[in-house]
Amino acid sequence: MVHLLAFLLIVTPLAAPADTVEIDTQEADSFRIYQPDGTEVSLQELAAATDTAQVVFFGEQHNDPVAHALQDSLFRQMHARADTLLERPLTLSLEMFDRDVQYILDEYLQGHISEEHFLQSSRPWRNYQSDYRPMVEFARDHEHAVLAANAPRRYANVVSREGREALADLPEDARRLLPPLPYPEASRAYRDRWTRVMAQGHQESDEALADTLDADTLDADTLDVHHAHDAPEEDTFLDAQVLWDASMAYSIAEHLLREPNAGVLHVTGSFHVDRGLGTPEMMQYYRPRTDMLVIVARPVDDVTAFDERRHGPAGDFIILTDATLPRSF
Repeated sequence: MVHLLAFLLIVTPLAAPADTVEIDTQEADSFRIYQPDGTEVSLQELAAATDTAQVVFFGEQHNDPVAHALQDSLFRQMHARADTLLERPLTLSLEMFDRDVQYILDEYLQGHISEEHFLQSSRPWRNYQSDYRPMVEFARDHEHAVLAANAPRRYANVVSREGREALADLPEDARRLLPPLPYPEASRAYRDRWTRVMAQGHQESDEALADTLDADTLDADTLDVHHAHDAPEEDTFLDAQVLWDASMAYSIAEHLLREPNAGVLHVTGSFHVDRGLGTPEMMQYYRPRTDMLVIVARPVDDVTAFDERRHGPAGDFIILTDATLPRSF
């Protein structure tokens, strides 16, 4: 079970159309936003809180339609505030695109290529059309930068199979797509959390643990492929996860060197940012003293049942979303 679920973390989501799940972000029955002490806030108050942060991390489960609708609404509100109150450029950063397609993304944002060619060449996730396209199109319409922030998954796969040291043998052009090598090790807290979550696999179902880990996919083909091969050591999977964290943080830090006054909304899986671990830790490594805000969305059966001990440590703001609504995949 441990190897199975670690494997799921490095599977590339397939590009396939998905039906849009319409969510009204003004309808509070589908979500509640909390501070760590359980105090409820509105989406407008959350948007106002982003004013003091240069980098806002929004951790999601990738098939959560409520989280996606809230991300889109928050991005639009951040745009309005950046344009009228803060007078700073706004940037959207996405785990969902790899660094090697940044130039393709830029070609599309600048109007040089069609959306059809953009999608053919950029390896969009299976739920791109329903869940991420609205934000990318809004950014394109308002001339906001969009970062393809993640390490190419083929290199995360190298780490999972051969260890982090194998990256040093890649050609120079490949290493340019990665953070400087060697990239940092997992912090003790991140490693401990990884170990605790992975250990749950001995008691929990694949689906339950994947929800905890925010795995990208749980389809039958993935399970069949995994069971047909021996899995690498668990530490290499953690190192692959950390490569993603380091790559995303480094991508943002690089951008802020070019645009030091920019504000950034980074959308990613919740495991990458929960409790301020992972990518936020790497952000502080590459760009110390960056003002950051961590938002974590968690699907639950009852959005009014905030548990301070369970939910409070997750972030600066915790959004409980309705887990009973249809998933986007």
